[in-house]
Amino acid sequence: GDVVHHLNGKALDDRIENLLALPRTHHPAFHSKWGLKTIPEKQLAKYHERYVALAKARIAADAPMLAPEREGQADAPLMG
Repeated sequence: GDVVHHLNGKALDDRIENLLALPRTHHPAFHSKWGLKTIPEKQLAKYHERYVALAKARIAADAPMLAPEREGQADAPLMG
């Protein structure tokens, strides 16, 4: 499944421009023990478009984006 990634690392900053939807298997590549890694511009656009598409589908279905038990936490999984 996908996870929500906060670009600036701040879990409470849910501005659309700060959120990406990443496949769970891709997500660790954007973190390191020293902090967040830089995401190449092409990948950034791809993952941001993915998040926007998922958000629009959730809004249309009147479903929450985040799992209720993880809402507001960094990199909370998308419900699915």
